[in-house]
Amino acid sequence: MRAWGLRAWGRILTYQFFQGYDPTCACDDCTMTQFEARVLAAARKIPAGSVATYGDLAALAGRPLASRAVGNIMRGCSAPGVPCHRVIGAGGALGGYGGNLELKRGLLRAEGVTVVGKRIRRFAAIRWTGRPMQKCEMKKAK
Repeated sequence: MRAWGLRAWGRILTYQFFQGYDPTCACDDCTMTQFEARVLAAARKIPAGSVATYGDLAALAGRPLASRAVGNIMRGCSAPGVPCHRVIGAGGALGGYGGNLELKRGLLRAEGVTVVGKRIRRFAAIRWTGRPMQKCEMKKAK
């Protein structure tokens, strides 16, 4: 990781500490619906350096038209181990992040994702859909 990435990561961890984030805290699965659990499970599978859209997670959770519901789940998620910053809007837009887009931008940059303004550069190339890419999709991503 580059020096600027380490500095950004340090600032992010400091911010999370002062916001009350506790990485040892377990998520309260008792109050979660099955759909919420499936969305968070899918979000945990997004690899570092990749992004998925709210619609991608909705489809993986079995409700392809529920992208807004996924956005609400991501907004209220405080579960450790869920990389909410890797979930973005359609077309590569950053979307929200609890109102802190600068933090989301910093987290993505620390993972090597290029962010220009409020969009992801080379979105098609780093998009993770949870399924293998078809040959025609690989040609479009290049």
